[in-house]
Amino acid sequence: LVVVAVSAFAVKLVATGLKLISPDVRPLFKWAAVVALLNNCMGCIAVGQVLQDRLFLFVFAGQDTEYQDDERALRDVYRCRVSREIWKTFAEGRDPW
Repeated sequence: LVVVAVSAFAVKLVATGLKLISPDVRPLFKWAAVVALLNNCMGCIAVGQVLQDRLFLFVFAGQDTEYQDDERALRDVYRCRVSREIWKTFAEGRDPW
């Protein structure tokens, strides 16, 4: 699956590059190709955030799939503890390997 995703991104990148170097393509279409590629890249990043939100909703929100105040607090505490462990591992100089 990763190979397919990387291949699709490579094809889009090459297609955009070919449009940029082609003298036959108008500048407006060149910019449109660049904007479309950037939009696609930002969409990939947003998908990761959506998946994380869904996972947290599943884990912390319970059967009604809506956050209550205590469930939202548990989610925030979890995020803080993960951030603290990342900070301890990488920022305070301990060897992570």
